[in-house]
Amino acid sequence: MESKLVVGVIPDGNRKWAHKTGTELVQAYHQGADVAIEVLKTAMELGNVGRIVFYALSHENFQLRPPEQVQAILVGIEKFLYLTRNLVDVAVQCHGDHRPTEVNRLAKLGVDTTDPLMRVDLLLHYSAGWDMETRPIRTASIPPLDAVIRTSGQTRLSGFLPWQSSYAQFLFTNTLWTDFTSIEFLKMMAIYKEIRGNGLTGV
Repeated sequence: MESKLVVGVIPDGNRKWAHKTGTELVQAYHQGADVAIEVLKTAMELGNVGRIVFYALSHENFQLRPPEQVQAILVGIEKFLYLTRNLVDVAVQCHGDHRPTEVNRLAKLGVDTTDPLMRVDLLLHYSAGWDMETRPIRTASIPPLDAVIRTSGQTRLSGFLPWQSSYAQFLFTNTLWTDFTSIEFLKMMAIYKEIRGNGLTGV
């Protein structure tokens, strides 16, 4: 049986969307959580994706962004975690430095399901330094990524799973995460399939 794909997602652009639309930042991250759920559902319907890794909150953003921005991100993460509880056969695990109290509380909201159809990994207060300062690395349970999707026009990984991303196909879009749709996700997966099918990766 062919193994299912492991896809990384860097959901960038919620703040830009809030500024562009004049929307409260908390509402932008609320909508971002809804987008993540729709992408997750679409991946399950697609059938060939078995695991998605979302870059929910980096250590750097937690430390350097204003408190109100961090709080808005945490609200969106909490909404996503609660929404995943309504999905059948989905397991959710959080990875990162969970010593901050508010982060630790959210990390405990993960869903443990035996033999799920879909695994979701949430990088929560994560940094590459935290991950790779031990051997084996702290996220060793996450397998190598087949593809990494980043929204909002940025074309860098920002410390996202450097070991697992070593041979991933990078798929970038200018669409802000809050505007990202299931249709665009399907298009990106089709692009991935075409690139890999044509042997254009060089590996």
